[in-house]
Amino acid sequence: MLSNEDYSVFFNYIASHGFIVVAPKLFRLFPPKLPSQQDEIDMAASVANWMPLYLQGVLQRYVTGVEGDLEKLTISGHSRGGKSAFALALGFSNIKLDVTFSALIGVDPVAGRSVNDRTLPHVLTYKPNSFNLSIPVTVIGSGLGNHTISYAPNYVSHQQFYDECKENLLHFVITNFRPKATMRRTLGGIMVAFLNAYFRDDGRQYYAIIANTSLAPTNLFAEKKGFNFGFATTYAQL
Repeated sequence: MLSNEDYSVFFNYIASHGFIVVAPKLFRLFPPKLPSQQDEIDMAASVANWMPLYLQGVLQRYVTGVEGDLEKLTISGHSRGGKSAFALALGFSNIKLDVTFSALIGVDPVAGRSVNDRTLPHVLTYKPNSFNLSIPVTVIGSGLGNHTISYAPNYVSHQQFYDECKENLLHFVITNFRPKATMRRTLGGIMVAFLNAYFRDDGRQYYAIIANTSLAPTNLFAEKKGFNFGFATTYAQL
């Protein structure tokens, strides 16, 4: 589990590399006020549609000389939010999107408590390569699925989301998730490397992580599926 402070530290890390982070708080846990997952997906769609109209005004108010490029827009989410990110990218929102996502990052996405207790809408099809996604995807898992207290149970976890993606996909599993600071460093490093690779045509760090996962500050597993972003071939040798 990540606290609000964990998220803030993590978002600041992503932003420090020159990326704009828009992170709405769609519900609260204490006291519990949890919307349905469909409502959460629709709220996320509303936030996405807010950006073309209002993001630049907010940036001008707080930061000088920064412009958002909505041609390079990534949707991401953690845990239940990871499923919502996939659902939004797959067209499950009841609200029509006015923007187009160029990439997707799912962080420990989970579709419910078990195969028979999944949240609606049902995104998982249990058919390999069935997701109709044409954008690059990175799925990151924590390796917590088989623990006594399972945050991402088997068959509704990051592995299933990976299995159902078609191509242009990397799957990472962080198997040693303590301390939290190390987990954040590893997660942040993967995400920044992915964003640099796709949006800045600099895949050196990303390919280096794939080729040698021991570069990560903790235990890391990586696998790829149809991965071809069209970067310079020399990068693949790093």
